[in-house]
Amino acid sequence: MKKIITLLSAALLTLSLSAQKVDPHKQFLGKALVKRTSGESILLNEYYKYLPRKQKSSDELQFKNTSALKQQLDMVYSADQDKDEYSYDSKGNLIEDIYYEWYDMQWERIAKSEYTYDEKGAKTLNTDFNWDVDQWVNSMKYEYTNDSDGNRTASLTYMWNGSNWENTEAKEEFSYDDKGNLSEYILAYWMGDQYMNFEKIESSYDDRGNQDLSIEYDWDGAQWLKSNKSDFVYNDNDDLSSIVTSEWDGDGWITSEMFQNFFNNEGSVSRSEYSLWEEEQWIRYETMNYTYDSRGNLTLTDVNLFDIIIYREESVYDEQDNRTEYSFFEGSFETGQLENIWKTESDYDNSFSFEDLILPFTSDDFESNDEDMGLDLELMFKHKLIRLVNYEGDGENWIMDSEYTLVYSEQNITGIEDLNREDGIYIYPNPASDQVTFTFEAEVDRFQVEIFDIEGKMVLSQLGQNNKAISLESLSEGIYFYRLESAGTILSGKLIVKD
Repeated sequence: MKKIITLLSAALLTLSLSAQKVDPHKQFLGKALVKRTSGESILLNEYYKYLPRKQKSSDELQFKNTSALKQQLDMVYSADQDKDEYSYDSKGNLIEDIYYEWYDMQWERIAKSEYTYDEKGAKTLNTDFNWDVDQWVNSMKYEYTNDSDGNRTASLTYMWNGSNWENTEAKEEFSYDDKGNLSEYILAYWMGDQYMNFEKIESSYDDRGNQDLSIEYDWDGAQWLKSNKSDFVYNDNDDLSSIVTSEWDGDGWITSEMFQNFFNNEGSVSRSEYSLWEEEQWIRYETMNYTYDSRGNLTLTDVNLFDIIIYREESVYDEQDNRTEYSFFEGSFETGQLENIWKTESDYDNSFSFEDLILPFTSDDFESNDEDMGLDLELMFKHKLIRLVNYEGDGENWIMDSEYTLVYSEQNITGIEDLNREDGIYIYPNPASDQVTFTFEAEVDRFQVEIFDIEGKMVLSQLGQNNKAISLESLSEGIYFYRLESAGTILSGKLIVKD
């Protein structure tokens, strides 16, 4: 399925919808990946989605799955600050995310999101909750409808009024062509007693599946009126070369803006330009220049406004092409001097690549807009990300702001029949409260059970018996990891304990 490509309207839509909710599992994106303020940059604000994030390389390394077992991200935490805990279904879909903040020497619940999916794995419901003293209280609800191919056809947003779910701002409808490309998008807003149309976008594609045209319409209360048009051009490698935007004046299309990509000999974008059509000619307004290392990784991006550097990104990679440092600088239009703003440093376990990971994040969480730009899921998790440190700049030095640790458990998705079944063993209940039972598929009588907390400290060790309950009364609420051993066979996994 092709994503619809729009310009400013899509960015505004994303901001409008995201402002209505606090999605707990995006706390990590918002805090561990520091958001930049893009200010006056047109390229950053409107066109960033078209800029290079994953670069080509003539000698690109081939990353292979290094383990038959998956590494499931169970928790992200920053000591004495905040944390997210994730739960999944048997197919690796995120079904629950609980967000906590550290307060008065303990973790306090703040927000929770729950998700459901259809048989094809398409999301059908997202319900958000806020913690109120001693219980979860409904906050927002998002219902999704999907077609037989798993493409989203509609979404509705509801707000909890204290006793009932009420229709709230947005309704979105999506239509697709016979190749699965998104051909029409309609946005409507709830006006108290009915939905009123607001915006429509129609898109068409060439015979290679590239979007070549996008037309935007505004609703005047009775009919759709043309607003903007974007024409897309690609090179022989299907890389986007240019976008020309026009505005409808009532009689015809008036050319207004152009975005262009220029490519180097390796096929990577070396420069991007944004220009305005003025006095029958193109006036270049903003330019982005890109530098790569010998393996094709993007190491430097300079954003120039009238040839003055106003933003700079610097990236450092290890030998496995993990981005280990990512820094952002702002420049003064008056002086041209750069000032350090923020930096992230990342540590990886290279034993596991992106394909080996089960993550709570989706591509939707990493869509580009002017609040979280260029967050590329595969780039951030090219291998197993285990630690991320944020710094703020004071103009000269870097000052550490936060440190996040990522906690994983080993999972084998193939053959799992339900949420509480691991490879060769059933665990129930899970989440558990005062006791848990392990049932082996093989003929096992007794076994040694060890349970560890998230810091690796053993908190329980005893002999267990097949299909007999084990007391958990000594354990407080949280995420734990178990290790079972019988006749030389070792099984391990995650155990959630709740009050």
